[in-house]
Amino acid sequence: MPVTLTHVRAKDEGDKVRVEWDVAGELNVANYEVQRSCDGVSFADLGTRLPVGNNGGSYQYNMPDNNPQSGVNYYRIRTRETNGNYSFSDIVAVRMGRELSGYNIFPNPIKDNRVLVRFENQNAGIYK
Repeated sequence: MPVTLTHVRAKDEGDKVRVEWDVAGELNVANYEVQRSCDGVSFADLGTRLPVGNNGGSYQYNMPDNNPQSGVNYYRIRTRETNGNYSFSDIVAVRMGRELSGYNIFPNPIKDNRVLVRFENQNAGIYK
């Protein structure tokens, strides 16, 4: 691979996310594609950055996500080479907004003397 992504990060900036990545040995790069996912599996293109030097140097890049989803947003960088090959960076995540917390007790009415409790976004611990 003609380039090494040395660091990828995503930063919560209030109502948007800034995706940043550092590269070393940038050579024969066609472009960098920033991709976002809400489930960490299915990614869609967010935008593209062209290489700065393409001369073997080290560079820093960033791209804003002006419309992140509420909850966890996952990001990765796809590096495309001039020969058509590509590779992916590690996946980074950032949580946006507050998720509701609480619990559910079901079924109602109780059946077979059993009750189920589901906790959502609660602190870890023992509950009585």
